[in-house]
Amino acid sequence: MDEEITFGSRDAVPLASGNHEPVVIDVVTSNYRVKKMYVDQGSAVDILFHRVFKELGLEDRQLTPVRTPLVGFTGPPVNPKGMITLMVTVGQAPKCRTIPVNFVVVKQQSPYNVFLGRPALNALRAIPFSLHLSVKFPTPGGIAEVFAWTVEDMPGIPTDLAVHHLNVDPCFKLVNQKKRSFTPERNEVIKKEVGKLLESRIILKIEMAEKDREKTSFITEEGTYCYRTMPFGLKNAGATYQRLVNKLFQVQIGRSMEVYVDDMIVKS
Repeated sequence: MDEEITFGSRDAVPLASGNHEPVVIDVVTSNYRVKKMYVDQGSAVDILFHRVFKELGLEDRQLTPVRTPLVGFTGPPVNPKGMITLMVTVGQAPKCRTIPVNFVVVKQQSPYNVFLGRPALNALRAIPFSLHLSVKFPTPGGIAEVFAWTVEDMPGIPTDLAVHHLNVDPCFKLVNQKKRSFTPERNEVIKKEVGKLLESRIILKIEMAEKDREKTSFITEEGTYCYRTMPFGLKNAGATYQRLVNKLFQVQIGRSMEVYVDDMIVKS
């Protein structure tokens, strides 16, 4: 438990760190694996949101009253529903730790399920590092490293909210594109660009309608690919994205914000 914790050149730097993503991990508590736990070094308390509290099968009668309001959320101070102590396991055996965490339960909207603040981080003797999107802490089995949640954990934009369709005239016959030959140098560039497209799943995008995906196919030396999500190079992509943001912010548009495609202005 006294091993030195370091971050160096051998530690991986995820592509997502270039977008300054937060450190978000998952833990086990109350016999459930809880994902989307935000590591918040700026929080003086550990916060459990009430909707997750209910999903864990817990009841309000188990809460201990808390009289001090929380400051730091958007808007006025928030009065907690109460406090509860839960055993939380971080990491995977044999490199894991289980500690009691005093969660303040609040009824607020949040994209995260839990805020893991300084009390729990100090109890773990944990060191988060946003560049590596990970947290390291000592365990009896050695130094454990917990990474931020993966792209597969991101649900994406629901298809009932927005789907992109290609406006193709059914009277026209589709044309099969022939495979083109390129120099080895050009093929290497194409390979890298395709790799970037495959990795771009980390950005939440609008799904292409399944019947239209094959119409976006292209051939490379590595294989044949198609777009599963809407590329912005399409002529009507902007209109689809505008319809999406209009739905997302319909209550705020014209009151506290204005939205044009991906440009958003918040008014006070």
